Parts: sequence; structure tokens; C-alpha cells
Amino acid sequence: MKLVIKRGFWLAVGLVVALFWAELYTRVLLPQSVDSVVDIQEVDPVLGFSFIPNSSARSRDRSHDIEFNINSLGFRNCAIDVEKKDNFRVLLFGNSFAVSHGCEMEESLCASFERALGDEFAGELGGRKIEVINASNFGYRTFNYWRGYQKWVDI
Repeated sequence: MKLVIKRGFWLAVGLVVALFWAELYTRVLLPQSVDSVVDIQEVDPVLGFSFIPNSSARSRDRSHDIEFNINSLGFRNCAIDVEKKDNFRVLLFGNSFAVSHGCEMEESLCASFERALGDEFAGELGGRKIEVINASNFGYRTFNYWRGYQKWVDI
């Protein structure tokens, strides 16, 4: 019985030491990013949360360091002229993948999609321009897509 208690004690001590070293290793050699992008969101009565219009934050990680800008409508997009109705507009919904977290605006999914659509349908638009409006946000789900569509369809 003494042997079992002694082995159990040393097993517990070894486990505590191993967890301590694992914690130290991850804090020193693999630090987690503390991203400031979440600071540019606000409570939205329709969607639950959305980006704060005209806000910006620096997004830093081991893989990127970019300026994260939100336009006057609360989208991670270039400025959109709501009054200009002659452009063909696509409303893009999605989560952090569609927001293109970690990418510059020119490299984002939205910008790439806009370029691809423009190249593909250039001859069929009759001189109209395609605009892809990025209504995505971190953590959005199907509920947010439907409510966002209802909120922004008039654009």
C-alpha cells in the first residue's frame, strides 16, 4: 500500500512539473496573439454585434501586421456610395474567413471576388461596375446572414 501511495505522489509531482514547463514553454516560445480587432465591434439590435462605422484597429499576429479599417456603413470595404444605384452589387456574408482577417484589403476575399466577377462578366455588364460589399464579421452564422440581408438589402 505504501508503494502505491509513493508512486501516486511522484506521479502527481511529475504531472505538476510537466504542466508548469508546458505553460512556461507556450508563454515564452509560443505566445498567443492578443488581437485588437475585437475592439472595433459594438452591440447591434438587429444582428447582435457589428463593426463600429468609421473605426480602425491594428491587427497584429505572428503572420501579419495590418491596419483593419471599417467604412462609414460598418463594413470592411472601401467607401460605398449608397446613392449610386447603377453599379451591380453583390452582398457578401460570412465569418472571419470572409472578413479576410490577417489580409490587407487588396488581398481580401471580397476584393478577389470583385476582380474575378469583373473579369468574367466585363462584356455583359454594359459598362456597369461590379461592387462586392463585404457584410461579414467575426463569428457570424446563418442567423446573422439572414438578419444582415434584411438590414442591408436596400443598399
